Amino acid sequence: MKNKNFKYYDIRLVVWTMAFICLLAVPIFAKDMTFGVSLDRDHVEVGDMVQAGLVFENTQSVPALQLPEIPGLKTQYIGPSTQMTNVNGQMSSSVTHRYRIVPMQTGTFTLGPFSFSYNNDNYSSAAVDLVVMDRGQAPLQSSTNSSPARQNDDIDGRMFVTLSSQKTKVYINEPFEITVKMYINQLSVRGIDYPIVNAQGLVLEPFGQPRQYREQLAGKLHDVVEFKTIAYASQQGDLTLGPAKMNAKVITRQKERSGFLGSDFFDDFGDMFGRANIIPMNVSSPELSLNVLPFPDKDKPKEFSGAVGSFKLEVSAAPLELKAGDPITLKMTINGSGNFDSVQSPVLSSLSGFKTYNSEAQETTDNAKVFEQVIIPQKTDIKNLPTVKFGFFDPQQQAYRTETSQPIGLKVLPSDEKVAVIIDTAKQAPTNTSTRVLGQDIIYIKENIGKLRPRGAFLYKDKKFRILNIFWLFLFLAAYFFQLRKERLTHDIGYARKLRAPKVARIKIQKAKQYLAQNRTELFYEQIFKTLQEYLGHRFNRPSAGMTAEVIEELIDAHGLDHQVAEKLKDCFTQCDMARYATADLDQNKMRNTLFMLEQAIDYLETFKK
Repeated sequence: MKNKNFKYYDIRLVVWTMAFICLLAVPIFAKDMTFGVSLDRDHVEVGDMVQAGLVFENTQSVPALQLPEIPGLKTQYIGPSTQMTNVNGQMSSSVTHRYRIVPMQTGTFTLGPFSFSYNNDNYSSAAVDLVVMDRGQAPLQSSTNSSPARQNDDIDGRMFVTLSSQKTKVYINEPFEITVKMYINQLSVRGIDYPIVNAQGLVLEPFGQPRQYREQLAGKLHDVVEFKTIAYASQQGDLTLGPAKMNAKVITRQKERSGFLGSDFFDDFGDMFGRANIIPMNVSSPELSLNVLPFPDKDKPKEFSGAVGSFKLEVSAAPLELKAGDPITLKMTINGSGNFDSVQSPVLSSLSGFKTYNSEAQETTDNAKVFEQVIIPQKTDIKNLPTVKFGFFDPQQQAYRTETSQPIGLKVLPSDEKVAVIIDTAKQAPTNTSTRVLGQDIIYIKENIGKLRPRGAFLYKDKKFRILNIFWLFLFLAAYFFQLRKERLTHDIGYARKLRAPKVARIKIQKAKQYLAQNRTELFYEQIFKTLQEYLGHRFNRPSAGMTAEVIEELIDAHGLDHQVAEKLKDCFTQCDMARYATADLDQNKMRNTLFMLEQAIDYLETFKK
């Protein structure tokens, strides 16, 4: 009995040693690129959409593949998806090229195997089957190698999302930080998409690059993927932030047990020889409550126009010595931290003796905004420029503050030079300065009798008088309708944003054309993406940060627009997504095509007034 136990433990020691050597060899091959195919559902009905993915592990530079035509299936490339994989606690990047598949007839369709060459290496994937049934016959859940419900139960509690806010009580337009975290405990995860946060009444800036680290939570070590962005409220009252939704794919292994060396040995190793299953997961965070406070009425300065933050005012002007009637360029720089979208032009305190023009914003960065205004002195006795004031609300101090510029001296010269004439009167004889009054009966001869008018010609019958009165009537009506439009722009935010949309698009498209001419691909597609978000946000009165390819269909259906326009807009979003991962595949022709589709879509939306 003793020898038998000795042999048993001796065999286990040898196998454990061999397994340890194999594990040491894993990192050598861990970075080799792998290629696979996935379907979000494998049993669907005719006309349903299926999303397929070509998954490339340990790389992000593989270009999208052109799928071969499959009779009975309609395929369309959607775009790449940001991928991160957590394998045994180590994060590595990958990319998934996504395709939309719509079956047009019933039957079983085989996708793959797919093969391609990359960097002088050949890669092949396994094939997957898609079963298409008549309407009403497909099961509620797709068929997989193991029960999805059971797999999800195993994952429950080991993968979750949290949503936190820097503040829960904020003022209108006050910027605050939002953090979304995905916690992963001993799971292999890939395909982590950027969060989608429900933010009604809030404006969210795009999320930055995620940060990855580990955190001890409830006695367990979790891998954390953290996303951060800045938000600010556009309306007061109690608002709900969230939930934050994130999509990811969890890789599990189906157990295939064997009696060799006993089942307890494979229990110890966690079934390293199992078959991998991919489970799409949609994880949501709890909601957060926000209390958005209005601006206080007490001590509100007249220079306040809605700016929120902590700012400093710097003012400079040139030239400071000039003639009356010449222009001066006044440069006003607002520095600090806060919501620069809410920063409007500072106010000139006194304009007496000056002719002024409207100020314009010249430059905006993360911590500064520059305004320029042209003013013209009309008098030579002006000694200083007008004082500049900028009012804002400081949420840290919970009080209004006003920045005032220092006096700037000014020297104004006469606009026309006068020549002094000196008369030498020393040799002139004295003259008689007495005044002689002429008689009142002298009437000068009138050389021109002027314009004669017959008697009885009344003013109201004069044609020019009637035209003048009609002109004043039209002027009054124009002023009346101008005032109505001004009031609508003030109170109807949606109408004001809709009018602003084409102007924003023109400016940004012009910038994109400059990048196109310079062949700066990344900056070009970044500008196209900003144009899409800001134009669609203004055009449909939605938060610009929430304008993505996924909401295009909803906007098109809600406004009864042409679906071809939706496809063009989604194609533009797709090209922008591709620019993040496969810049080398985007040449000048594709850039021009993207710009052309964007201009066509905007022209249609501006023509279709609804």
